[in-house]
Amino acid sequence: MKTLPVLLILLGVLSGCVAAKKPSTGLGANNMDVHANSTNSSDSFISERDTAINSVKIEKAEATRTGDITVQILNLSKKRTKLWEDSNSWGAGRWRVLLLRRGQLETFFQIASQIFTINRPTFNEIAAGGRLEQKLHLNGGNWCGLGHCAMFYEHGFGGTNVTFEPTDTVIVIYDVPATDEAGAKSVWHGVIAATANIQDGKASDRSSIRMNGNEKFVLPVEKSINALRISNALASRTGFVTLQLENFSQGPLKVWKDSNSWGAACWRVLVVRNGRVETFCQNADQDFTKNAPTFNEIPGGGRLEQKLDLNGGNWCGLGHCTRFDQRGFGGKTMSFEPNDTVIVIYDVPATDEAGAKSVWHGVIAATATVQ
Repeated sequence: MKTLPVLLILLGVLSGCVAAKKPSTGLGANNMDVHANSTNSSDSFISERDTAINSVKIEKAEATRTGDITVQILNLSKKRTKLWEDSNSWGAGRWRVLLLRRGQLETFFQIASQIFTINRPTFNEIAAGGRLEQKLHLNGGNWCGLGHCAMFYEHGFGGTNVTFEPTDTVIVIYDVPATDEAGAKSVWHGVIAATANIQDGKASDRSSIRMNGNEKFVLPVEKSINALRISNALASRTGFVTLQLENFSQGPLKVWKDSNSWGAACWRVLVVRNGRVETFCQNADQDFTKNAPTFNEIPGGGRLEQKLDLNGGNWCGLGHCTRFDQRGFGGKTMSFEPNDTVIVIYDVPATDEAGAKSVWHGVIAATATVQ
């Protein structure tokens, strides 16, 4: 386990928020205390994006001591909701798990190292008020964590299996990017998160487990996730976050500029308050006057400063999505409290353009200190 700020990485190769024993909670739009400051009148408009982020939630999440998690997704809407099946490239690799233990943060994330024999955009349907159960096996292959990535036929992370302790805070995140196929088939996309109960039971000590003789093979994604980290993350009481992207490699590293569609919606912020979690993500529904895949270059060992203003428009949270000309969320502005746990996540999908221009992709995360 690394000391904070720690490199926490979540990479979706195909990609586009407790205390133990407490109920699993995804904090709703009306549950977090915010300042009810008025914004402009257009905030009263309920967009399709607002409807989407309020249509599903993680109702229940339970984690075993051995690293397995069972999740139930609840359809809150009055009509059927479609979710991608995880047996295709649209639905695979969409889950992330954050582990907070004694002030340290580790990130685990799905990858899709297998080849799909039939890759079609298929989905499950959840009836109105219905639920869909999902099982996550962190040690079962197709996951990255602890600085390692495992193929689908491997177990653990570089010879170590992850286990949960009763005092851990475990956050489960379902992160689905907007794609042309999601729009065409009306499949849900967005970001939801909840804390997980940790069940009683003794965890097996498998720290010496070997990875089927493949421990020397390193996936390209593993090299990528160890090249970049978030450092010096600070959150102000007014909902403003400053941080630095730090290049841990010896050579230059390219990261998308946030002035184009490839880099504009890559940040998420999770706020854990009194055992409840609220998710904020950048709003991808915006127009660009000139949309080209441009990037910044961080020299080896260098840093790039980033500033995030949750109340500054183009963010979704508290049940609302704002445009660039709006502030706050449905007439309310978000503020942080000294005892909040604030987690910042940089989630960059793998795209053809990222591959062609050798731009970094993956997900890293760190906790932010509230000033």
